[in-house]
Amino acid sequence: MNIYFLLKLNQWVRSPFIKRMGIFILHITRRRYLGIFIDPVLACNLRCRMCYFSDPEKRKTLKGNFKKEDLSKIAEALFHRALKLQIGCGAEPSLFPYNKKLISLGKQYKIPYISMITNANLFSNDEWLELVDAGINEFTLSIHGITKESYEYFMTGASYDKFLNAMKMLTAIKETHSDLKIRLNYTVNKDNLDELQTFFDILGCYKFEILQLRPIQPLGNTDYQYFSWDEIYDRYDQIIENLKSANKKA
Repeated sequence: MNIYFLLKLNQWVRSPFIKRMGIFILHITRRRYLGIFIDPVLACNLRCRMCYFSDPEKRKTLKGNFKKEDLSKIAEALFHRALKLQIGCGAEPSLFPYNKKLISLGKQYKIPYISMITNANLFSNDEWLELVDAGINEFTLSIHGITKESYEYFMTGASYDKFLNAMKMLTAIKETHSDLKIRLNYTVNKDNLDELQTFFDILGCYKFEILQLRPIQPLGNTDYQYFSWDEIYDRYDQIIENLKSANKKA
């Protein structure tokens, strides 16, 4: 199932009435229509400068995690209606010890698409493979700097070498699991925009399907506070065009 086509279709349909009627019809005909987004643990091993986990006061409000026995109850209540299960929304799922069980439950209830968002710094090579074998369809890896210096600056506490090792491992896994999708999530600000031009020079040797560029947003009292796009507009389009050209050559 092409979950991203369905998301685009949802955007094309502008009428709230038609959308509500569609959901009603899907519900009464016992079809799937839910996107389930879960943070199984409200914690993170990093303190990324653009993220609310870099705000000490905000971190005090983020606590708690699912227990192993909770997962079967959640699956029984919701998974039969789910089109997509996403593990990780703003926290770090690699801190949760039962991801394999969560993914396996998703497959047991025949969820068509299961994804995970992670900073990729904690999973071992064996754990990557275990999650893939359990049935995950996509990993989204956070990367907010292309060079070691900028990566470790913006992603405080992260290791560039661990990220590259994860990319190497996932590239190898894709040799035998060709349906696995890898998405890289890059939050753009005025200080990391220009180095995108070196993206394929540095990371083009790894296999991934999507580079997702997201504009910086204010998320509270974060370490990084430059939210204006005034210094970005003039060169953003040109850098994106350069990226497209480099992608065709890669």
